[in-house]
Amino acid sequence: MQKKTSIMLISIFILINLFFCIKNEELEEMLYNENAPWYIEINKINLKENLYLDSITSEDIKGVVLFKEYGRPNVEYSNTIIGAHSGTGENVYFNDIDKLKLGDEIFIYYKNIKYKYVVIDKYEVIETDLTPLNSMKNKTILTLITCNSIDNTKRVIVVSERF
Repeated sequence: MQKKTSIMLISIFILINLFFCIKNEELEEMLYNENAPWYIEINKINLKENLYLDSITSEDIKGVVLFKEYGRPNVEYSNTIIGAHSGTGENVYFNDIDKLKLGDEIFIYYKNIKYKYVVIDKYEVIETDLTPLNSMKNKTILTLITCNSIDNTKRVIVVSERF
C-alpha cells in the first residue's frame, strides 16, 4: 500500500512540475485550439474565418492570425490584435477590411463566447509604425491589421471597441 501511495505522489509531483514548466501561451494554445473554436465574423464583408494563434514576428503568416503577444477578447482593457494578408493569391483574407465604416460590427468567437465589437476608427500607417499595437486606456479593443493592397509599405488599421 505504501509503495502505491509513493508512486502516486511521485506521479502527481511530475505532472505538477510539467504543468508549471509550460509557458502560458503554449498552455493556452494546447487547451483552447483543440477544444474551442476561435473565429472572426464580419458580415458586412462576408468574412467568417478561423483564427490561428501565432507571433506578430512570424515571417510566414497563414490564415487569420490572433497575435499571441497582445490582448484577448476576455481581458478587460486589452488590445486584441488580429492580422491577415490582403492582395492577390490564396492566403488573403483581409482584402475588404478597408470597406468597413464606423459603426460596423465585428464578432469574435473565443473560448466558446461571442464578443461583439463596433468599429470606432480606421486609418493607414507606414509599415514601421507600431502605434496601433498599443492599448487604449479604459477600452477593450480589437485591432485588425493588414497591408495596403496597392502600396505594401502601408498598413490598413481598423479599430473596434468591445460592447
